Amino acid sequence: SDLDNLSFSFSSGLEKRFALLIQDEKKKYFQRDDLVGSNVNSAFPLCADEIKSAGNCYALEQNEACVFHCMCALEISLHVLAKELSVTFSGTLDLQNWQNIIESIEAEIKKLANLPSGRYKSETLKFLSGAAMQFRWFKDAWRNHVMHGRDIYDPGRASSVFDHVREFMQALADGGLKE
Repeated sequence: SDLDNLSFSFSSGLEKRFALLIQDEKKKYFQRDDLVGSNVNSAFPLCADEIKSAGNCYALEQNEACVFHCMCALEISLHVLAKELSVTFSGTLDLQNWQNIIESIEAEIKKLANLPSGRYKSETLKFLSGAAMQFRWFKDAWRNHVMHGRDIYDPGRASSVFDHVREFMQALADGGLKE
């Protein structure tokens, strides 16, 4: 009788709760603040929450949401790059689309070609041109598709996007870009 009562109480309590099971290989993505490294978190503190959300979504098998949050983190860093180059718009930066921002960034980079020849010019153009190129590829390959619901991401593709964004964010931070 006591076991029946305990079993009933336990079952009743479980009916009021909901639990999710995270696969062992995805546990390392859930509720983690260090998914992109401390240097990225320091350089881009506003991106940290988006990256954490991307990791949580990946762990919970919400692949499109993972990619979405990765693109949100990239948008923050795109804005940082635009501000670093003193790009201006008729409206506010946060209301601009990626295409306009990237084109404006590329125009500012072209102006840097007039710098005196030397290591500074070479390294600056290499870093900034590489960053602008990557933003364009991110926009065309993933950002536009996930933001407009045009694609479905399986776990492998979501993981690939996450890894590319992590590596790119690390390169931006290592290159000295920061909020």
